[in-house]
Amino acid sequence: MLQDKEINAIPYLVDALRNPHQGANGLLIDILLNPLDGEYFHERSVDYGKGLDVPAYLGGCWGIYGLHLPGAFRSWEHWKGPKKMIVGPPIYLDRPSISISTNHSGGSITGSKAWRTGL
Repeated sequence: MLQDKEINAIPYLVDALRNPHQGANGLLIDILLNPLDGEYFHERSVDYGKGLDVPAYLGGCWGIYGLHLPGAFRSWEHWKGPKKMIVGPPIYLDRPSISISTNHSGGSITGSKAWRTGL
């Protein structure tokens, strides 16, 4: 892949390929090696036919809506157990995660066990 002129034009791709075990480079390399839907991604997909009855916390952000939101909504539709979802703004340094740390009912996102236990 390092012979590819288009990849060589992007320094962080070259760095990822030269240092595959550093940080999130492995994920980036997986995407480069598997650019299309196929067996690689099917092996890592949720099997909705298997006991999805444990509590689930699903979500994503509108910032990269094509990456996580389709799977979050699909999982919401098929999940059989207790579930909660949050879709919010991207979290950046000027807008830390604490800014979305409470939900509209006043509880913490991780707070009450009621949503998990049905109480």
